[in-house]
Amino acid sequence: MLLLAASCSSSVTGHGRVDASCPAVFFGAAGSGQGVHNPPPPLVPPGLGAADALAYGTTVGLLKALIERLAGARLASATAVDYPAIPVTQYLGPSGLTADLDTSEAQGVRVLLGLIRRAQTGPCARRPVLLSGYSQGAEVVVRTVAALTANERSSVVVALFGNPSYQPGRPGDFPGHTQAAGIRPTFEHSAFTLPADVRARTLDVCAPGDPVCGVDPTLRSLLGRVSWVLHHVKIHENAYAFGTAGYAALAARFLWEHRPG
Repeated sequence: MLLLAASCSSSVTGHGRVDASCPAVFFGAAGSGQGVHNPPPPLVPPGLGAADALAYGTTVGLLKALIERLAGARLASATAVDYPAIPVTQYLGPSGLTADLDTSEAQGVRVLLGLIRRAQTGPCARRPVLLSGYSQGAEVVVRTVAALTANERSSVVVALFGNPSYQPGRPGDFPGHTQAAGIRPTFEHSAFTLPADVRARTLDVCAPGDPVCGVDPTLRSLLGRVSWVLHHVKIHENAYAFGTAGYAALAARFLWEHRPG
């Protein structure tokens, strides 16, 4: 982890811009079955160290490494959200999603809220906060941002991968052009959503064929949908960190270029 800037003498200039003494911070939430409460990933993408692959997971870990290269000393710190991130097999059963998913995500929300609020204390209240979450971690990020006050979230920028609450046609959806929705709106007919002001600073990536953010809309039976998700989960696991589309690099540039201030 990079060290957080020791002091923040002034956070906003007379023109409303964030002062250089309060540089941006990055917080990343690993996906289902990743993070320090789960086994280390069997494969690590090039450019990502084993420690970060464990803490952030392969997708968010790769994004974090790319952000650090882009930002250099202009990034004050990078921190992984410590929460259970339980595997898909523990929260998706024959009847759909179980309460275990909500329990795991809620722990992540509490941790991430604390991290953001500590980073934005005192004269650094408008410090830019770069957030990314993959899979279950995407919902942790969305739920956390929704719990922030308007002032707290005004300096937040977001990149999501494989979002279980993905809904097509929203600002920031990428690559778009799909009718598929995530497992939460598909199975529960509800979704966690970002406030409209933050959606303008959001990249919500759903790789083609990812069954977690895009359940096949032609499937009508519950059992058929569950079976389809479990049989296509490799796309979800591999597309963002190991695929050739460059989603992590795209998201890293988006976060850095769209940071407020």
